[in-house]
Amino acid sequence: MDDPDMPDWEKHADFLGDGRQVLPRCDHSKQLGSGTDASVILYEYKVAGHCRRYAVKLPASYADAALRTEIHNLRILSRHRRHPNIVNYLGHDDEFPTEPVGPALFLEYADYGDLHSYCENLFTKVRRMPEVTVWKILLDLTSAIDYIHNGLGENQAYCHSDMKPANILVFFKISDFGRMRPFFPGTYDRFNGTFEYAPPHPERENVDPAIDIWAIAASISFAVFQTNPVENRENFITWYNNDRQVNPGGEKLSLETKLDSCHRDIRRYLYRPLNVPKEQQIELYQVRPSLAVEPYSNEVQHWYQRCYMLEKNDRMTAVELRIFIPRTARTNIALYALDWRQKRHERQKILIENERRRAGREPELPVPPVQGDLTVDYGEQDL
Repeated sequence: MDDPDMPDWEKHADFLGDGRQVLPRCDHSKQLGSGTDASVILYEYKVAGHCRRYAVKLPASYADAALRTEIHNLRILSRHRRHPNIVNYLGHDDEFPTEPVGPALFLEYADYGDLHSYCENLFTKVRRMPEVTVWKILLDLTSAIDYIHNGLGENQAYCHSDMKPANILVFFKISDFGRMRPFFPGTYDRFNGTFEYAPPHPERENVDPAIDIWAIAASISFAVFQTNPVENRENFITWYNNDRQVNPGGEKLSLETKLDSCHRDIRRYLYRPLNVPKEQQIELYQVRPSLAVEPYSNEVQHWYQRCYMLEKNDRMTAVELRIFIPRTARTNIALYALDWRQKRHERQKILIENERRRAGREPELPVPPVQGDLTVDYGEQDL
């Protein structure tokens, strides 16, 4: 029998309302994250033995305007349909009962967190991001970015403008639209996102959709090499301390110095190819020896590089990615899935055979390690 108190999960706005009806039945579980403009809190709605989790985004002090902008942008994004690779907007409350009263944004809860935290957890189990996961990131982000750039109708392109691992939910959706903006050719709008994932100057002086394509590759670079796609700290500090053109005042930084926004803005990007040997990663691309990985395929490197072209006119557009990436990525994902199923089947056969051998007191066969469907990597057995 249906419980009349149970909300219709498919109509989130109906049960969320303005937040006051839901709040008394919610447990404020924990803080999921915080940034310059907002914090995100996990709430759990429990009724009749059911539990529904969702994230509530609340503004930092005096940052109401930024959250209201994000609410406005998410309403634009969900106007036509819900895109599967964009965070699910559940509703908002203009006067959420916090202290002080202010806006709140209700979003779906991502069980696996964002790409940044997912990588931290993944690399406690394996030493290398599986190539199948790189293909999945590329496929999902391509779909979402094409929708933002070309799918909102009215001949109006938008730019996300701050895509990075912390703004990519697993598996895999773009979030944090507080800096999304319409793009009008011929106007100048300076980059206002995260410097480590921005293209080089002077492209930052005039944001256009190409900046999001660069950020796809920069986010993959982080996922693979576990480090921001910029020159390492030691190289930056040596350059900054000795170059009077960028540091006319002669400021001296140390390895312990916290870099401010001015330092981060001038810190140079560093392109790291995916398909070069470990030795080159270390010697040429400033990858720490402990983070160097077995090279990836030339195929995934090709599309990664096409998103990472220095000249924005040489970079792939979202339309081009939509045309070329899905078939290639899905084929590779399917092949990896087939390979995984076959190896799992072979492992199961060995386990059955070993049961027979134990009964007959015969030597047992070696059993391959247990491997998950997303952490498995047959190029480097780590689990």
